Amino acid sequence: MPALSTLEALVVAALLALLLRPLVVAASGGGRARTLVVRVLWLALPAAAAWAMIDLRELPLEEHEIEHRPIEVAEKGFVSSDACQTCHPWQHATWHRSYHRTMTQVVTPKTVIGDFNDVTLSLDGTSYHLGTDGEEFWVEMGDPPAKRRVVLSTGSHHEQDYWLETAGEDRRLELFPFVHSRREGRWVPFRDVFLSPPGNVAPDYSGLWNRSCMNCHATRPNSRIRAWHDGSEDVHDSTVTEFGIACESCHGPAEEHVRINQNPLRRLWSYATDDGDDSIVNPARLDHERSSQVCGACHGISIKLGSKRIDTAGKRQSLITGFDPDPYIPGDDINESRVWLRPRYFDPSFPDLDEEHHRVIQKRLEEGFDFRGNFWNDGMVRISGREYSAMIESPCFERGEIACRSCHRLHMAADDSRDLSQWANDQLEEEMEGNHACVACHEAYAEEEALVAHTHHRATSDGSQCYNCHMPYTVYGVQKAIRSHQIDVPSVTMSVATGRPNACNQCHLDKTLDWTATHLVDWHDMPQPELKPKHRRLAASVLWAIQGDAGQRALMAWSMGWEPAMEASGSEWMTPILAELLTDPYSSVRFLASRSLRKREGFEDFAYDFVLPGSEQDQSLARAREILEARGDTAPRSSPRAVLKNAEGSFDYGRLRFLAKGRNDRRLTLHE
Repeated sequence: MPALSTLEALVVAALLALLLRPLVVAASGGGRARTLVVRVLWLALPAAAAWAMIDLRELPLEEHEIEHRPIEVAEKGFVSSDACQTCHPWQHATWHRSYHRTMTQVVTPKTVIGDFNDVTLSLDGTSYHLGTDGEEFWVEMGDPPAKRRVVLSTGSHHEQDYWLETAGEDRRLELFPFVHSRREGRWVPFRDVFLSPPGNVAPDYSGLWNRSCMNCHATRPNSRIRAWHDGSEDVHDSTVTEFGIACESCHGPAEEHVRINQNPLRRLWSYATDDGDDSIVNPARLDHERSSQVCGACHGISIKLGSKRIDTAGKRQSLITGFDPDPYIPGDDINESRVWLRPRYFDPSFPDLDEEHHRVIQKRLEEGFDFRGNFWNDGMVRISGREYSAMIESPCFERGEIACRSCHRLHMAADDSRDLSQWANDQLEEEMEGNHACVACHEAYAEEEALVAHTHHRATSDGSQCYNCHMPYTVYGVQKAIRSHQIDVPSVTMSVATGRPNACNQCHLDKTLDWTATHLVDWHDMPQPELKPKHRRLAASVLWAIQGDAGQRALMAWSMGWEPAMEASGSEWMTPILAELLTDPYSSVRFLASRSLRKREGFEDFAYDFVLPGSEQDQSLARAREILEARGDTAPRSSPRAVLKNAEGSFDYGRLRFLAKGRNDRRLTLHE
């Protein structure tokens, strides 16, 4: 018979009760005992029939019964976030709104943001048909076409990636080659949302979530992959305590904490005394090193020192990798289970590493670790999501007590005036949009006179915001520039040596490196570097945008749309350069250039698709030039030649073509 919902079954019960009522009335004359029995049966029989009908419907599988994706298994002291909500409702609610929670989700109509409503996508000659059957989502693909269920998603802030079940019977997942971009409101090929070379060969996406992504996108991951010595893999039995980054990712296993706090008197005493509770880890009560390590477990560049097992039970010897969960537990010293890929450690003679750590790092280098895809050539982090690796290189961490929690708050304060969505964007303390964190230690600069004397900018200007000078936007990821978390000082010498933009020239985009060096010498007694003629004649941003590597070009395309830079430098002179970047070989550069271009007069509704083939990019450039010609050039505030203006004030396309011949075209993949 067809399945009945609970509501339908209850309706059936009510109808049966009404139909049986005459019999009950007729039988009620047989004494009080008989009447009671009959009336009980009158209520019980319809209810039993209804619940029997409910049992006939197709109930969803229990988690342990699911075979086609990784599953949640709470064990070894972990209990999942559901156990936290009763006693910590506000903390649970703020975490639930965060993007940490939605980092990995089981696919349901409530979690999916992409359009699966009878959509057909095409990529490299392969067609993908997307659809949904009630609660399930699927992709029809392959030759011959076959439906593959979409079972997990990653992300929800800027984009959402999707994972498909594979043909095997284990829990291996395969990445769907499109992502749904929130910024664009559409499907975009996965390869086009990351900074990687054009024509780059796609990696093997089968098992990628199990091998890599789950390590930071889920709580207590256990990859459980059996890999043979010939490189093949035949078992993926991956489990997690909870999908997404949940309570126990930061607080550690909570089973004992939940058990002993069943006693309401103990809970009241803890609240009254504010002494903390040693049955659970609270990062806010750890010192600056240990509390930051909690974040560094995912927001760092490291190698796990996990255990491995040899299994000789089969016909051939196999190596079980990832069979044991990460040994790190919040509150422990993470250095006992990780080797950090800090550039200083790449020197085999570095004194603070033992022999095992040197061996692990050397092995990683021999395996082809891509230094350029993670760091600038002086060792500063250049990719997103590795803020801990950047922060620990800062004097404020090494000699001071700065920590992740100095600026960020993982649970929004109850008296925060913002709504949850504003807080969730960066999870910053409410007052951390200004100089509060810095002047907490550097107290002298809390006074306006001292601040202005130090910054040489108006106290209320962007140039007097500490982070604009000491944490500039030199990190790239998720199609945008991100602040460096290695606190440093502006240096022209550094920019010449590494190609990394300094804070001064990233805001004063119309100025040369020579201009910046002169001011740093005058203001802060910085050494005067030796500069090439081009560094004296051309704005640094122009050189980075035209001759830089793909990462530099992406940062400049973003910076030319950054409001403080547009205000400090003027903005219209940048328009021809942004138009030229519409044909850049890297899709990420084209995307950022088009976003910045639409902030210019006449380009607000400029139609452009950054994933289209080269011939259509050329057509977009031609249309942009037509708009520029019709509008007429706008002269810059000063130094017209520095920004490629000729004597008549028009843009010098001849000089641009000459400079473009020197573009750094080395293939670059940033491991965002």
